[in-house]
Amino acid sequence: MTRNKLLWTVASSIVSVTMFLTHTAHASEQILGFERQELSSGCTEIKFLDGYITQVDANGDSLPDFLINTQRLMCDGSQMIWCGTMGCVHRIWVQKPDGGFDKALDTYAYEVVFDRPGDPSYKIVTRDGERREKVAGATSPASAPSAHPTIQGRWSYTAEPLPVAAVGGPEDSMLSLTCQSGALRVRYAGWWLFDGDAINTGTREWDKSEPGIVPTFTVGAHETDVPVRISEEERMLVAKDTLPLTAPLIDALARGSYVTLVHGGSLEHELQFALAGSSAALRSLRSACN
Repeated sequence: MTRNKLLWTVASSIVSVTMFLTHTAHASEQILGFERQELSSGCTEIKFLDGYITQVDANGDSLPDFLINTQRLMCDGSQMIWCGTMGCVHRIWVQKPDGGFDKALDTYAYEVVFDRPGDPSYKIVTRDGERREKVAGATSPASAPSAHPTIQGRWSYTAEPLPVAAVGGPEDSMLSLTCQSGALRVRYAGWWLFDGDAINTGTREWDKSEPGIVPTFTVGAHETDVPVRISEEERMLVAKDTLPLTAPLIDALARGSYVTLVHGGSLEHELQFALAGSSAALRSLRSACN
């Protein structure tokens, strides 16, 4: 190879690397912009700590993708605000050929890590244990399809027999709002409500005590207490009073990213639900309930 050709080859390599690094830096800034939008409903002052965003190859196409760990976030001076008994919110943003991004994962977990070089499958650790997953469309020939696909809680609306908007959560937990005489009735259930197939004794005693079971629905900075009772027939906790269609809690649910049901500071009884799809579902519910 001649000296001029060698210099040209080195220069071309430097340009290619520089362009790649510039593109990657721009992509990561684009993702942090998306993240600010995700967090703005609950945070006024946002500071991303080291480890909040990690570049990965989530689908095997060599385009820069990004893993988010909200444990590494300062929100209004506090850390761990997006964490609870189910871990911290983790997201995976996958880059499309046109330069845009799709959100491929949005879930609570203790850990999400891409720990196999050259293999886009990732390890996810939740309160259900440890398993391997991969995002839709991942092209790894070495990893078999997951036997335990990640269930994404997404709100849905059903008109019959009564208009209802509902979402499922981990370990068969669920949350719903049902139209009742022009207002909305909250219902929910969590894993701690039952002892086998029966409502457990501790929950029954809690229901009979004063002030009873009063979860605080927390969406970002918004908080609303909703006193509930046990419904033996429905095998659920049901709000004692209905909420008006214009209740601030309904607005918060339609705008937010997650809702946490806090029961007197007990982490054991805390429930968390994603609000993906809640805006459309609650809009349909409100329209049908008018």
